[in-house]
Amino acid sequence: MNETSSEATGIRHPLIDSVHVGWVHTESRAPVIHLSEGRADLFSQAAANGLRVILVTDELSALTEPYYQAMTGNRGSWVVRAQDGSLRNGVSGARLEHVAEALDSHLIANTDDVAVAFLRPQPIDQLELIITASVRHKALSTTVLGGALESLSTVLRGTPPSGWDVHEPISGAWDRQALTEYARGRMPAETFLLANDPDGPPLIATILAQRSTHGVEETTKAFIGMGIPGSEGVRTAAERTLEAFAQLAAPTTSGMPLIAFALARPGSVRQLHSPVLPIPPVPLALLIGPPGVKALGLDAARYRRDFDAIVVGRPRIPGLLFPLGDLDGRGWETLDALLASFDQTKMNALLGENESLFAGLDTRKSDRAPQP
Repeated sequence: MNETSSEATGIRHPLIDSVHVGWVHTESRAPVIHLSEGRADLFSQAAANGLRVILVTDELSALTEPYYQAMTGNRGSWVVRAQDGSLRNGVSGARLEHVAEALDSHLIANTDDVAVAFLRPQPIDQLELIITASVRHKALSTTVLGGALESLSTVLRGTPPSGWDVHEPISGAWDRQALTEYARGRMPAETFLLANDPDGPPLIATILAQRSTHGVEETTKAFIGMGIPGSEGVRTAAERTLEAFAQLAAPTTSGMPLIAFALARPGSVRQLHSPVLPIPPVPLALLIGPPGVKALGLDAARYRRDFDAIVVGRPRIPGLLFPLGDLDGRGWETLDALLASFDQTKMNALLGENESLFAGLDTRKSDRAPQP
């Protein structure tokens, strides 16, 4: 396995179990793997030494959303060791012969390439919205971050987040000014922030703040529980998502929305990544903010006619809000047609370095699991 010493690589960390050429191995049997200060530091140190982190757990462990995002953002991997000693990729389910194989992209041609245990059903007790929103701010002393998440949470849950932090557990009270000051003190380095509300409808979210040629770009990823199947929150999920996106584009919301995308999927109130196949999501809404409308050269009249677009935001520089469908899964067809109408070169330029954060916009049907 090409094991080497920590002295040879220059990295020493209490969470490292072994060091190898190009990667480090960290093992845990904790039922929940959080983005603790130690694990965040491990990602940082590994990246500084040109190493990737492979987490190895048993089948009883699950990852929090912040840890999952930090792992994928740092090109880390998750390996699950079953009771019989077999290995699999905890995210894709691909069978592995060795831990190091998790660093490679495994093409899954058929079910034989996937560990059977990965295909087992998972408990479902809520509908979860997955929202990604990118907002641009001017680099001014008056700029305050967190407005997008606060607006989304208030419209969809009835209350703003209750806490924020840079590690888990999240212990600080929600304070937009405080989180802004923290991010400002780290500029021009990017800042990864966490937010939640464990007491109301489930909410876990991350905020990535970074400088760009346009000022400051704030990318929010929010995971919001809408209730149990059949509840009022689930029945009105698509309608309320449109309301939340319209509010995001309102002149009263801080910053200028670039793009926002909402998916819905059956999930768990625990809001954890378990090492089993997740149920595929369905798209509900897409918001192209004023900068995006201008960059893509979108004609509002055409998109109102062909895609039932809703003009939102400021009258002088409006955005376009696209209803994609309900929970029946047919929204993928609408989304595919909509994205095919955009200039792809301009779309890629618009997303820039954040393109990977909007992987749900991929129109290739072969990349999506069939709808149940």
